[in-house]
Amino acid sequence: MRLGFPLLLGLLAAPPLAAEGCRIQTAGSSCVVVPQSQRYVSPYQVGDTLPRGTFQMLFNATYCGLPAAEDGWSYMKVERDVLRVDMSTMTVLGIVTDDLARTCR
Repeated sequence: MRLGFPLLLGLLAAPPLAAEGCRIQTAGSSCVVVPQSQRYVSPYQVGDTLPRGTFQMLFNATYCGLPAAEDGWSYMKVERDVLRVDMSTMTVLGIVTDDLARTCR
């Protein structure tokens, strides 16, 4: 009986298998799963090169909760993403969309 008790506690503490793919879930609500076909995929990844003159530069980075740009890189708004970009080569250094303050999304 004693050996079964820790196992039972472990099973109760583990999240249900259906919740693994859960995108949004709050207390007292059911899980919302976004189908793979409807998920947003960023058109650019770290290491990609952006074409010059086609995107907006984000000037108010600190207002949006991001560190100030320095050392030759800046933030660029590309579709639904904000990217940290090296301005001399236009190379994507990072995707910082998830770090934005709620007011800037």
